[in-house]
Amino acid sequence: MGKGGYGTIGFWEEWYQEEDHCEKFDWLLEYEEIGAALEFCLGWNHDSNILITGCGNSMLSSELFALGYRNLISIDNCPGVVSAQRLRYPMLNWEIRDVRATGLADNTFDFILDKGCLDNLYCYLSPEENVKKYMRECARLLRPGGRFFLVSCHDAETTAKSLNICSDLWIFACQTFPNPRWPRIQIEHYQLALCQLILPQTNSTIDEEKGKNLAFFLKEAISRLSSHQDEDHNKNESLDTPIHLLRHSSTPPIPARVQHLEYRSSGLRHSSLIIDGSSANNSSSSISERVTDEMKQKKYP
Repeated sequence: MGKGGYGTIGFWEEWYQEEDHCEKFDWLLEYEEIGAALEFCLGWNHDSNILITGCGNSMLSSELFALGYRNLISIDNCPGVVSAQRLRYPMLNWEIRDVRATGLADNTFDFILDKGCLDNLYCYLSPEENVKKYMRECARLLRPGGRFFLVSCHDAETTAKSLNICSDLWIFACQTFPNPRWPRIQIEHYQLALCQLILPQTNSTIDEEKGKNLAFFLKEAISRLSSHQDEDHNKNESLDTPIHLLRHSSTPPIPARVQHLEYRSSGLRHSSLIIDGSSANNSSSSISERVTDEMKQKKYP
């Protein structure tokens, strides 16, 4: 049984059975708010194999299908919402699977897309153990060079800690960007992260160069969201702030907002924080639960 009920299949089954609750709805960001960055990361190879984890009643899968991506598998552990999505979009592949142990073959996917699935795992009992299983499962499913695209409502510290579980398997970049739904949804920022699976035998020099490339690739992806941001909310913030790549664990100068974080120490990949101190003190589970509560109130007053 999960905290607040959000970490249980039973909660979501009951939720989706209520009138109108299974309508199309995106809990974090709608496609028009994140699509430009996602399309940049995916590129235009429509033959890519793509897995969408914790799909829920989101329209993300159908939006990608409309753009020409055909090799999509969307999974959720809630039978009710999967059945609803199958009826709504019968041309897509919807499957009931546990994201922590999918049963899918190794090295199957070029991309894995997560928009809120990781956040929900922090509502489970033993969240750290469940997050670890999920991260390892995603790394197992990716092909060498494959990428994991994450949108999270958590702070930079929590996001980096989650992704760092697989620091022996992938490199990653992460950056904070303003919530375009502010102040309707009282979470000021989201994290957008991009991970790339590496070959075990790759030497550290090549890995470090790939890490830099990945970081600036993510920076370019986020810059494409600028036209969708609220001007008032961003008047003191800039999406083109460089993503920092650090080589050591010492604390860097503190900027106005959370910024990125990747460094190398003793031959291992790590994530470091540059943070203003305001968001790191929030518990991961409470953030996930608060976002879910606010989205429920907005959609279903």
